[in-house]
Amino acid sequence: MRPILVLMTALLAHLTAGTSSATLPGACRRCHTVCGDVIAECVANAAASCPTAPRRRARRCLRRATRHCRRATIANCISSCRQTRSPVCEPPMPTACVPYLSTCSAVPLTPVQATGPFGDQLEYDFSAHTASPGPGGCCVIDGCAANTQYANAGGVNAYYREIIYINPINHQPDNGMINTKLGVTCPVPTPTDVYGLSDIYQVNFTIDPNVSLPPGPAEWPAPYVLTPGDLSVSIDSANDPVPSHRYNSFTPSTWRLLNQTVSVDKVCAEQQLMQGHATATFMKTDGTSCTVTIYSQGTRVVSGQ
Repeated sequence: MRPILVLMTALLAHLTAGTSSATLPGACRRCHTVCGDVIAECVANAAASCPTAPRRRARRCLRRATRHCRRATIANCISSCRQTRSPVCEPPMPTACVPYLSTCSAVPLTPVQATGPFGDQLEYDFSAHTASPGPGGCCVIDGCAANTQYANAGGVNAYYREIIYINPINHQPDNGMINTKLGVTCPVPTPTDVYGLSDIYQVNFTIDPNVSLPPGPAEWPAPYVLTPGDLSVSIDSANDPVPSHRYNSFTPSTWRLLNQTVSVDKVCAEQQLMQGHATATFMKTDGTSCTVTIYSQGTRVVSGQ
């Protein structure tokens, strides 16, 4: 009797698997082959929390991360595809809120000369921002609300535009303007019981620096800080005393903002990833302080979109 029971159980499992595969829409079967890049990014992010020694533990952690990323990403793809009939790969929620890493090659954030609409001016630009569709993610460690939230979409943007006006008589620069902006966003709700505000987490700096004449090379000016090769740019309100330059979406009216930072940590080519993070530290009405930290990444959109 026991061998027959084992045989029937195996047969039932086989038929159940066959039925599941047969009912899977044809387009969704591509989830097993089209999610390679998203799985690789997931593994890279997860590996950041793996130990580096001893080697056996490091390899075991990486194997677990690879299995988790592959299974979770494909499962998410199939689940959404059953509803939309389109295989879209999204990374699984991370197990910890840590900085995002990516394997794509970083590009410099150096502004480059652009062709302006008028012959009497020079223009220098750099613009990069994230948007859907495409891989992304973010998380918020909210020390003020004592919670951590995650989302499968994140926002990062870096914008620089400089225009130099040329005098039509002597053909020399005689005026100009610069607009800059850095921002990091995570579209999860701010707790209304803590902040008294219903919004998402967003931290920005917007600065219009003065143009020197004659103009120097187009570059992110102080208080922005660039890393070697212009591969990342950051700003700290401790180095920028103008309150109107900084903004966040969740400062309560009765709290005092002590410090705010934004960093665009890595920008890759269009339709690849870019990452950033931001912090905001407050003094609450009871005299204690708390900090909110945002890590975010998203897919860089094509210029002009």
